Amino acid sequence: MPSESSEVHLLIVDDNSANLLAFKTTLEPLGHPILTAASGVDALKLARTHEFAAIVLDVRMPIMDGFETAGLFRQMSGTAHTPIIFISAYDHSREHIGKGYLAGATEFLVSPVDPELLRFKVAAYVEIHQGVRALKARTEELTRIIEALRAEARLSVPAQDALNERIDELEASFRNLKEDIHQQL
Repeated sequence: MPSESSEVHLLIVDDNSANLLAFKTTLEPLGHPILTAASGVDALKLARTHEFAAIVLDVRMPIMDGFETAGLFRQMSGTAHTPIIFISAYDHSREHIGKGYLAGATEFLVSPVDPELLRFKVAAYVEIHQGVRALKARTEELTRIIEALRAEARLSVPAQDALNERIDELEASFRNLKEDIHQQL
């Protein structure tokens, strides 16, 4: 189960150590912890204990390629909606790129990758991730308020009516926040 740390983590997955270093160096200016994995298996292990704002994933890797890894990420609750940026230096065909999107890619970049473009894309996903976290925290806060109001609901009829009206308003706000969260995912 991913940690509830307030830190935003990034994950880079590539079997080529030079690529891992290059992508890590590219993303370090964003100021977030970067974890690396040399295989899909190692990446999936990291996903059990960390929450990621974005995953940069090589397509072509031995044993488990990026497509299979992405498909497994999509099945895990902690990474089901995490943006995945595929990177491929080999096959740039429409079919290959389409296969990436069908496997769960949010983006598909062709290598060599423009470092600034990659950094901008990841920064945007980090911002979205932080916004979703804030919405979830506000939703939890509203849920606690609604539950507290219901627990104190042993009041006079006029006070009870006013309280029920406020609860209805808070529940409507709660539904709107949930819709906002789903739209940002």
